[in-house]
Amino acid sequence: MLSSFAYFTALALPSFALSFDPSCGSHISRDEQASIRAQFSSLTFDPLSQVAKRQVSSAEKTEVNVYWHVLYENQTFEGGYVSDQQIKDGLSFLNTNMANFSLSFNLANISRTESYEWFNYCREKESDYRDAMWAALHVGTVQDLNVYTLGFTFVPGLNGFSSFPWEHDKKPIADGVQIHYSILSGGPNSTSAGPLVHETGHWLGLFHTWQNGCDAVNDEVDDTPAEDPGNAGRDLHACPIGFDSCPGNATDPIHNFMTYASDDCRYEFTPGQRARVAQQIGIYRNLSI
Repeated sequence: MLSSFAYFTALALPSFALSFDPSCGSHISRDEQASIRAQFSSLTFDPLSQVAKRQVSSAEKTEVNVYWHVLYENQTFEGGYVSDQQIKDGLSFLNTNMANFSLSFNLANISRTESYEWFNYCREKESDYRDAMWAALHVGTVQDLNVYTLGFTFVPGLNGFSSFPWEHDKKPIADGVQIHYSILSGGPNSTSAGPLVHETGHWLGLFHTWQNGCDAVNDEVDDTPAEDPGNAGRDLHACPIGFDSCPGNATDPIHNFMTYASDDCRYEFTPGQRARVAQQIGIYRNLSI
């Protein structure tokens, strides 16, 4: 695979990426990836000079303010009304599992909005409901993380979706992470907030580890072995130790937060992923780690 510092020709979006599992709605097309690569290669200056750079020493972490937006249809947990404690537990899990990124995700505010339409209809596909929600609720700058808990009622199995850092300037109000409310602690689909970590990985600039399947370019990180779960037939929500869906490569990175696996199986990021995040947020979010 290529070094995380290498940017070459266009990556092809794998044909299975939108069909084999709806757990994550964060995908980009081949043309978008080509454009992203060309854009990144041309950025030799600081494109966000209007935002004060947040930089850390070796003993400190860069702070990311988190604005959490609770969307609900009624004041029950089943209706999306998550508690302050569930939110704090989710952020604690996020900080614990992203400790090696030298980032500290700090809760800045919790908003609560009762809206049947936004709670049920906002999803990974573009809609007037989604844009209206973002326009009303999004706060902060490119350096701040907006998190929305939603119901995804009409997309069974969707756990979340996220923007990527290079998309911010095109549509600032869309910058953020959306997750299903029930994955938080105490919920019927509780996974200890694994999807929050996964989607935040996208927000920081990471692809799925199975991006492009067994293609040599893969996810542009050289220490995440290539995997092709869409064509290999492995159980995406199990923990198949030793499974190798791309023969000749190392075994699938089933413990990585950016793959699809059961959340008791996912618990790590790699040094290469940290290096890529440092690149991406340094250029697009003006954050230093």
